[in-house]
Amino acid sequence: MNQGAKTLSQPRLVRLSTTPDFLWCFMEGQASFLRERGFEVHAVSSPEKELQPFGEREGVPVHAVRMLRRISPLPDVVALARLWRLFRRLRPHIVHGSTPKAGLLSMLAARLSGVPVRVYHVAGLRWSTLDGLSRWLVKCSERIACSCAQLVICSSDSVRETLVERGICAAEKAV
Repeated sequence: MNQGAKTLSQPRLVRLSTTPDFLWCFMEGQASFLRERGFEVHAVSSPEKELQPFGEREGVPVHAVRMLRRISPLPDVVALARLWRLFRRLRPHIVHGSTPKAGLLSMLAARLSGVPVRVYHVAGLRWSTLDGLSRWLVKCSERIACSCAQLVICSSDSVRETLVERGICAAEKAV
């Protein structure tokens, strides 16, 4: 089978989180499930010891891109550039980002690199536990991630309602 035929018959999905712990908690079983149903699945997270075992368990390639959970402008720009290069190399059909930092960086990099389907999963409202400048910055990053995504999956109706009411996410994108 040539590469062109593989691209048409096997959609490539890249799943991202800031830390491998999130992959283990929310993706365990899903990656192998999708792989068994014809998807080429890749996982991306920070280079921690749990990342490689996740890939081995799920039978998917993993890619380490350092993403700090805290607000860190210079390392974030470096991570964004690395994700952009990774997406340009892998040419995924779908990028699915989770956690505030990985969501922001993956949605930006996916949009900049022309990924056709961009999904952001909001598991909670990190900014609601912050105050001052940190709160404002994290809300802005959520707004950017949501604007770059084509679909925003919210973990609950209340998360969706809050995102829409606060103007962070367009109602038609949020489910």
